[in-house]
Amino acid sequence: MIPHLKKLLSSILATSVASLLQGGSTETPSGWAELRATNLIDSERKGKRPMSLLEMKQAVSREFSSLARGHSSHSSHSSHSSHRSSSSAPNTHYSSSSVPNTHYSSSYTPPSTPSSVPEPQKNETAPVSPSVKDTPAPPVPEYHLGDRVLKNGESGADVQELIALLEMHGFLAPQGADACVYNGRIRNAIRTVQCFGELEVTGETEARTVDFLTGWIRQYPRIRRKLLKQNYSWSRPIGKDMTGPDVRDLALLLSVQGVLDRHRISHLNRRETICDISMVQAIRQVQQKAGLPETGTAGEATIAALVNLLPAGEEEPETGKTEKAGLTP
Repeated sequence: MIPHLKKLLSSILATSVASLLQGGSTETPSGWAELRATNLIDSERKGKRPMSLLEMKQAVSREFSSLARGHSSHSSHSSHSSHRSSSSAPNTHYSSSSVPNTHYSSSYTPPSTPSSVPEPQKNETAPVSPSVKDTPAPPVPEYHLGDRVLKNGESGADVQELIALLEMHGFLAPQGADACVYNGRIRNAIRTVQCFGELEVTGETEARTVDFLTGWIRQYPRIRRKLLKQNYSWSRPIGKDMTGPDVRDLALLLSVQGVLDRHRISHLNRRETICDISMVQAIRQVQQKAGLPETGTAGEATIAALVNLLPAGEEEPETGKTEKAGLTP
């Protein structure tokens, strides 16, 4: 029945049905007569009385509503089918807004893509390239004594050689097997060496100091004779805690006469040697042997007794230790 109704409605529905449904007229126009003659409104009424105008209106209204619902259902089904087809197909109109006449261009809004949140940066240490990581550390240069100037804080094989020489010649008290750093005691010992060799007193070990120290045994007799023959004319007695050039000369003289160990000579700085407790004890020892008052202060009588402890031409054996022979009258 639906196809026949569509065919008939195409000719009269636009002009007649709308006016009849909206109007309140009870007359039967020609279009309604034709519709009644077709028996399309209610085929089951054949043989019965003709339908009244009100019944025809109600029948047409029912058929029109049914037709409208069928069309709406068909459109919805087509829409869902189109949507499923579009969702499964790659590169559809969702990817471009410039494609014209698409079904969802005005009524469908694609789901928003969540904005990409950048991952937090990690504080990672930059990898070290293999060339840098695998590069071995440069070898530490090995110095021998005399290759460089030695000063406070230096270490190495040359410092150990220097310590061994100083200990052997009595300029440095034994430091122990683990001593290998140039420290204050080594600096003080080097100043004593430089005083004996009439070198610039710096406390640093350079080539001239090394040469003098290595030839100490050979040079010692000459150094002792020179110190004993020197004309000492001190203008003051020398006692505890005094400093000056005269204190330095007295310390060297006490050392070559064997009453003061060389490693016990104390220097305040490059220019000053101090008369400390070790030097005071050496002065008293000289005074005791010479029969002088043991004051611990060296005057002219004490200096004269010190020079005469041994004949000027007699040489002291070099052992690196205090020689008691120097105290024999």
